[in-house]
Amino acid sequence: MKILRSILLMLLTLSLLLALAACKEEEPFESGTPMTPGEVGDLKTDLENKQEEQGGGDEEPENPEEPQAPEGTAPQVTTVYWLPKGSVYHSDENCYHIRGKANVESGTVAAATEAGKDRLCSACAD
Repeated sequence: MKILRSILLMLLTLSLLLALAACKEEEPFESGTPMTPGEVGDLKTDLENKQEEQGGGDEEPENPEEPQAPEGTAPQVTTVYWLPKGSVYHSDENCYHIRGKANVESGTVAAATEAGKDRLCSACAD
């Protein structure tokens, strides 16, 4: 009985080793592999084509009646955001200083100033 058990164990071990030897690992991606200029150009073209397909090209503004800032100047923000205890207001509602906060207030720059917010957040100004 012991001999039979030993033979079965050896056969099982041998079959596992053969199965492992048959499995070939894929070569891992090396992030430091340089791309040729042609590959970079192809990638850029593919990205541009995907943007066009998704409607991400140069499009007219959604609301043509809304005045647009002259090129090279910052657009005028009509709504700003602030926290009750803060001293600044934010032009971007997704600014990392206020994102996810439950007590964000919004209004005009004048309303923010009345609430004691004396300047634009430096992250929003960039």
